[in-house]
Amino acid sequence: MDLEEAGLETHPSKIKKKEIDFLLDVAWADLEASTREWYTKIFAMFLRHYENDVIDRMGVRFPQDMRVNVDWLSPVDSVILMDAELTPLQEIIAHLEFALLFRRVEVIRLKMSDIKRNSFDITGKNGKLRTVPFHPDTRRVLSRWLSERERLIAEARAVNPRIPVPDNVLIYKLYKHKPKLGAYSENGDAIDDRIDEIEAALGITFSNHTLRRTGGRLMWQTKRIPIETISQIYGHSSIETTKRYIGVNLDDMDEAMTMYSQYQNELRRRNN
Repeated sequence: MDLEEAGLETHPSKIKKKEIDFLLDVAWADLEASTREWYTKIFAMFLRHYENDVIDRMGVRFPQDMRVNVDWLSPVDSVILMDAELTPLQEIIAHLEFALLFRRVEVIRLKMSDIKRNSFDITGKNGKLRTVPFHPDTRRVLSRWLSERERLIAEARAVNPRIPVPDNVLIYKLYKHKPKLGAYSENGDAIDDRIDEIEAALGITFSNHTLRRTGGRLMWQTKRIPIETISQIYGHSSIETTKRYIGVNLDDMDEAMTMYSQYQNELRRRNN
């Protein structure tokens, strides 16, 4: 299923805007507008049976462009996010998704044993393995979180020296007198909550998937990183999927319109 492969919510009662945006912008992006509209109406009817009216509340429109609700952070919002003062947990989640293009489920599944000298070994969808090199900021961000992780473990072991510690990079601690250390559930609710906290603090609306898409789009906009490389970092099996993620076709159309306008102006000058 497309949502499951993207590490997004699949239970009908829990599906939110980010899942609908993914279906419209990625999974169904190459379909005709009329087909996407039909799929959306059918899916909305299905969700209503689970008392979920997210599609109705979104007020989706179907213009002629390939994408219905384009979902990237603006350059300004990207800078605001990069410069934000975040907690160690918020920062590691945002960094893995925004700078290293991790799926949400890959963030949750990441193990301590996956951390290599200059890279992460990632198990993506369908068990596909890939290696993602560190971003220049990764060591600082990772070190900050691992220090926090060690603090949580030390607090728990002060009460129970034999307490089990998950191998997951991201862990949580519950209870003071009878502590418990655990790994986050793959339903992603706890990770979503951290993203919601960042949204509220910065006044910017985005999701885990927005961060992943925006990171790849910014890579592409440098004009120095081949799309094949971006696709490898994403873990995509198809370059076409990467193009939809980062809006290459939209950029091409924008550039075409700019060149067309320049040519029109040149024609005017010739005839004046």
